[in-house]
Parts: sequence; structure tokens; C-alpha cells
Amino acid sequence: MDGKTTTTSDIILFLSVINGSFILHCEDLTMLRFCLATYINIVKHFRHIFATNGYLLIMPTFLHVYSHTQSNPMLRKAIEYCCRQFYILHRIPFILQMLGSISQLVDLDQSTNITNTNKIQSLYLFRLLIALEQTNIDAMYDDYFILELVKHDSVTTNRAVHIPTGNMSVIAVLGQGTLIAPIVIKSLDFCYADDDTIFTLINCFDVCVTVVAYAPDSIRSLQMLSVIDILLPKYLEYIKDSTNKNDIQKRGRDEIKIIEKLSITIKTLINTSEWLTRAFIEPKCDTSLDGIYKYSRASYRSPSIVIEEDSTNRFIDDRTKSRTQDTDELKQASEFRRPRDTFLSIISTFIHFSTQRLNELIKLLHDSINRMPELLDAKSHIRLADIVHTLLKLGSFDPITICCCGIQNYFQKLLPYTNWSDEQLRPALNHLLRRIDRMFIKICKKQITKRCFDWEATAGILNGIYLTIDRHPYIAYFPNLKALISGCIALILNENLTDSNHSVPCLNVLIFPKEFSRSVIKLVGRYLLATNVSK
Repeated sequence: MDGKTTTTSDIILFLSVINGSFILHCEDLTMLRFCLATYINIVKHFRHIFATNGYLLIMPTFLHVYSHTQSNPMLRKAIEYCCRQFYILHRIPFILQMLGSISQLVDLDQSTNITNTNKIQSLYLFRLLIALEQTNIDAMYDDYFILELVKHDSVTTNRAVHIPTGNMSVIAVLGQGTLIAPIVIKSLDFCYADDDTIFTLINCFDVCVTVVAYAPDSIRSLQMLSVIDILLPKYLEYIKDSTNKNDIQKRGRDEIKIIEKLSITIKTLINTSEWLTRAFIEPKCDTSLDGIYKYSRASYRSPSIVIEEDSTNRFIDDRTKSRTQDTDELKQASEFRRPRDTFLSIISTFIHFSTQRLNELIKLLHDSINRMPELLDAKSHIRLADIVHTLLKLGSFDPITICCCGIQNYFQKLLPYTNWSDEQLRPALNHLLRRIDRMFIKICKKQITKRCFDWEATAGILNGIYLTIDRHPYIAYFPNLKALISGCIALILNENLTDSNHSVPCLNVLIFPKEFSRSVIKLVGRYLLATNVSK
């Protein structure tokens, strides 16, 4: 078959056979060598296909097998070696296709100990990428002689000199000092001919950010954000453990440099996120808003049957049409929410972890030269506040938004670690506090929205404001904070106050959970303490 073809339809059939054989017989060494060598031969022969979308056909199979056979070191190392050859052949296109192909297959639910065999475990994806980073002899050596089965050409050579940096392996000394170099693979793209073949996760993050910047509204952009959200916390923990297990003086400085490089990547990501500041268009009628609340989540104490006013005057067709409209609005809200939620989760986790870790490293190094670097500038903080504002506005008629990890992490992990003494940032915080106050006012106008609202998640937001006041007492004099606290007190005192015009009697039950009430009391106490101490 002509290797210059650019359509995957020509190779799907026999790739499916190889994928099936690999899944069934991956623990047989003979079949393992044959399948992996066949993959490499296919990648080399159809170089144009695999430079664009060919890896989408094989990497899900690779990651599934790798994720579910961690107990087999032979198979694990063979897959890592083969992926390293893929990277040498195509570099960035391989990384992009690998991450894009498995972004929807990664198991994001870490709350249970039950392993979903249909998903790829995020931990093993991270382990594979870390294995690609290794440059020691053991990681580079072809233990199972896979490349011996690969067709030799100008791309695959057996050379005694000029071995690429990333492919340096064991050189055997035979006979009278003759050096025999192992078989090595060269890049298929001449642009990478003089580059080394060392892979780093920082480069992986940079590539993901590049995709987000190039096509921010695309599905691929959301996939790359999800990948960063999965890998970044694990990478930060990995470099921390690596520093603690080795020379703290040397590795500590290296870790600071890595965090500084990551902060540049994060700033770039924020600078390209202007599209996330667009506001969501609210439903035009109240019935649509009520429908979103009824179908999105149930209140922890709301009745199982919600009585609709004027329900006797509706026809069945009208009800079906209304339900369809509500479903469409839920879908639109979800599509609007997800990228912003993932984005805020990435930034908040990085700032929270890095700030604490940098403080630890500076104390351990005892070096006056090392100072706390600026992880985010004022412009980045303002952009983040604008994104949070859009989610808070959506939360007025979509209770799922408030309980999302992104907005919770922002208020509890990023807000307290921001220096709000900067005059440029104060309007942004005032704007957020005003938005929360207006959200409470809007929610409490109707009993159905008040009962179905996620007040437990709102307690997390108030707890984040409490932590911010605790670290920065001067914000107690922000005008909108006083208005917010007064509104929270009014909510608690008027919990069972009902609308006199409502046709259905309201049960005298508590609407707010204990967590919300405690958060309000704690916030009020800290606010009073901050104002009294300042006086």
C-alpha cells in the first residue's frame, strides 16, 4: 500500500486486527514483540497519516492495556519503550494525538476504590508520561529487541557513532574493542533532525496550552484543559516527592525553577482565556428557570413532587415542549459551565499547592537569594475574577454550578492566597462579593429556587471568604462585604418566611443545612473580629 496516502480508511481494517491481537495476547512475549514492531512499521510507512490522526487508532488500545496490566513489568516496559519510539518518530503530533484520543476515556472519579475497567486510570497515564521522561540506560535499552523486527531503512539504522542523546543505550564491546551500537530510530520530520529526543511533562503542558490558545472554543481545547487538570496536580506532587527523597539543596532549587516555568505556562493559559469571560444568556421566562431547578438537582429536603401553578391549564403537548426546552437549556448551561469549571480548577490547584510549597522550600534552603516568585500578576487575577463572575451569574438559575470543583477551589484555595492589598485587584473582589449578594437575593425571591438551591456548596464559598478575611483582615472594610454579610444574616433570620401570594402552603421546615448556617455564623464572627481589631 502506498505510504503517501493521507486517509485512515485504508488502514483501519488491519489496525483493528493488530489491536485485537495485542489485547488478547499482550502477555505472550512473542506476540508482544511482533505487535509492537508491526505498530512501528505501520507508523513509519504511513508517516503522513500518523502525523495528523493515525495515533488516534492505536493509543486508546495502548493505554487500556497499560492501565489494566500494571502487574506485568515486561508488558509495562515494552509499551513504554514503544511509546518512546513513537515520540522520536513524530514528537509533538504524537503527544497531541495521544492526549486527545484518551481525554474522554480517563476515569475522573477518584472518590471510590472501584476501578472502572472501561476507563483509563489517570495515575497510569501519568506514570507512562513520567516513564517517557526518563533518560537513564535502563529506560532507553531495548530489552526485548523489538527494533530487530522493524524494517530497516533510512529511518532505522544500526550505527556505531553519533547516537542521539535520547537514544543512548548500552554499547556492547565485542571482539577486539569493536563498538556495536544498538538499532536506533530517527525522526520522520527533518525539522527535528538536530533536536534531542528528551521528553518532559512541562513541554507537554506547553503543547496543551498552545492548542487552547489556537482554538479556544473547540472540543479539542476542552480536552486539553481536562488533560492539564488531570496531570498537573500529580506532577506537582511528583516533583515534591522527588525533592524530598534526594538532595534538598540541589533538587529544591530545581523544583523552584520548575514551578516558575509552570507559572509562565499558567499565565499564558490565562492570557488566552478571554473567551471564558463571556456571560451566559439567562432564560427569558421564569418557567424556564423553574424547570432548570426541577430537573437539574433535587434539594436535600425538597418534596419529591413539585406542585406547578396553573398545571391544570396546560395540555400534554405543552408540557412535552416545555420539558424539551428545559433539557436544551440544561445542555447549554453544561456546555457553558464545563470549560470554566476545569479552567478554574487548574489555576486554583496550582496556586494553592505552589504557594505553600515555595514557602517550604525557601525555609529549607536558607538562602537569601531565593525569594517568593510572583506566580500570577494583577491582570491574571482580574481575568480569573471575571470568569468566576460568569459562573456566579449562571449559578443564579443553575444550582449545579455552585457545587463545581472549579468555583469551590477558587474561593477556598486561590482567593485566600491572593494579595488583595493591591489597588488594582480590589474592584475585582468587590465585584465578586456584590455578585454573590445579588445571587442570594435572586434565589430567595421564589420558594422553589430557594429550596432547590445547593446551600451546602454555598457554605464552601462562604468558608473561602472567611479564610480570606482571616489572612487579609483589611478586606473587612470593603463595602460589598458588609452588604453580603448583612444579607446572609437576613437569610438565616427569615428562613421560614413565605410569600403571601403563593397559592400552596409552605411546610415549616428548615431550608438551610447546618453547614450553611455554621458558615454564616463563623463568617460573621470573623468579620466582627476584624473590624474591632482594626479599630
